[in-house]
Amino acid sequence: MILFSRVDKGMTPIGSKTTRQGQPVQSFTKEIIRRGRFIKASADQEFEVTSELLDNWVKQFSRMKENGVKVTIPNMHHNEGDANQNQGYVTNVFREGDSLFMTCDLIGENAIAAASRSDVSIKSIEKFTDGEGNEYDRPLVHVAMVTDPVVPGLSDFVPIAASMKGKKMDWKKIAAALSLDVETLTDETAEEAIIASITERGEKSKKEVEEANTAKEAAVKAKAEVEASLRGKDPDPQVVKLSRKNISHELNDLVAGAKLTPAARDKFASAFLTDEAMTLSLKTGSMEHVETFIEIMKANNPVELRGKSGPQTMELGGHGGGGRSDAMEKEAERRAAAKRK
Repeated sequence: MILFSRVDKGMTPIGSKTTRQGQPVQSFTKEIIRRGRFIKASADQEFEVTSELLDNWVKQFSRMKENGVKVTIPNMHHNEGDANQNQGYVTNVFREGDSLFMTCDLIGENAIAAASRSDVSIKSIEKFTDGEGNEYDRPLVHVAMVTDPVVPGLSDFVPIAASMKGKKMDWKKIAAALSLDVETLTDETAEEAIIASITERGEKSKKEVEEANTAKEAAVKAKAEVEASLRGKDPDPQVVKLSRKNISHELNDLVAGAKLTPAARDKFASAFLTDEAMTLSLKTGSMEHVETFIEIMKANNPVELRGKSGPQTMELGGHGGGGRSDAMEKEAERRAAAKRK
């Protein structure tokens, strides 16, 4: 059975993509990371992968793909940028529950064979700007093939097309990996069901990200309208009460998440959440100081303060302390030079 991918409209069917400039090509799907907190002992770092970060990776990959920016699959992180060590390219990224999956094309017999004995490790950096000036926030810049990923228990590479030598594949493994009911499928119906499942996951992830962004934009707009209507007027006491209650909830969440101490919360409240302070802030439309403080504290992670190089570059592989990439070294040197200035 040959499977055809309809994940991306207009994309060449996987089954017909037998070679790339004379090299065999095999397409796979693979779990690459999941939500949780992970420790990279070799760098004394701890990273947290949130649902929001998973959605952001889907969004940023989609933008990069639309702009022609490719996400590579190097053989280990430190071979980033080396064409001879590139195993292939990521063709799609989608979220399934608490996990992020990729579909990819591995190029060459060695790369295809390595899928059966490798795992993966992502690299995500704080900012990336492509050659046309498009800027991306915390994108995936590569997915390295490694044997020692920081994130344990990721699912294996699963081929999503027959091999380039014409061998038939066991569709039951793909169906099981996609949580389809294997018992109800046949050789005739499996292909359509698998294609539909992969397509649905990609479209669902994209839709969820778009809906979240729309809701956030609507909330910001509504808040601005309320503040504009109150500017210059004494706010209703009930509005003051509700505003203070909402801010107090956010402060309590920060305390519960160990991002703010109870003493600091109480001092902040006594300075900025009194009736007089809240009334003045709402009347003049100047609540930005409160919101800025909360956003800063949300980003505060006391555990990460012990890290040697911070979480801006996430490279979740290499327990054994393998070398950092040239890009990471240059970034570290740039930051050090900026501090000296």
